[in-house]
Amino acid sequence: MTGPDGKPMRGFQVLVTLGGHTLGKDADEAHDGDGEGLPDFDIKKARTELFRTLTVSDSTKPMGVAVRLTRELEILSTQAVDVILSSPENRGMVPWVLGLVPDWLNAAGTIQGRRGNLPVVRVLKGFRPRETDKPVVFTLSGSTNATALAGAMKSTLSNRESSFAEAAPAVRLLFGGQLASTVAMDAVESLRWMIGQEVVFHVEKKGNKEEKGTSMLVVLNN
Repeated sequence: MTGPDGKPMRGFQVLVTLGGHTLGKDADEAHDGDGEGLPDFDIKKARTELFRTLTVSDSTKPMGVAVRLTRELEILSTQAVDVILSSPENRGMVPWVLGLVPDWLNAAGTIQGRRGNLPVVRVLKGFRPRETDKPVVFTLSGSTNATALAGAMKSTLSNRESSFAEAAPAVRLLFGGQLASTVAMDAVESLRWMIGQEVVFHVEKKGNKEEKGTSMLVVLNN
């Protein structure tokens, strides 16, 4: 390639951006003409993360995730963190983690699309749900059918009479143990895609420390 003075131009790089991809090659190796040589260009995908991310693996402990999550959410400019689950079995850890996050953060979770083939839960801070009706309570175990539970929650949360009232319909899930916690998260995920709206879940703090199990409030983000 030559410059305006007819002399060869060297020592610069040609960059072409097409649909979020950057094509780059040294000018010395690029070809003149109608694009001959383009197949030789390196393609670099430009990716921008909108939210901070944490990855949960099989060896991760709930307290460790809660500490890291708290540190991220304490940053004034951070409104949400995407928690990437390296395995579907890790979903059961999410309620435990939210229960360990300090009360003042008012953390809540929503189900997001997958990152590759990995489930993603977005944790928000400053969750302030509108006033809810007296929640319909479901007590579940590790053998509860998650799809059937999602259907029952859909019937409650999509009740039109309640939806137009001042108080929003709500569901409270009561459960204990890893298997039941996984069932709860499977049901919330099924509900998200079944109802076609954003579903928010918030782990409630127990007033009595002797109370066992987890209480999780589930509402629609209207």
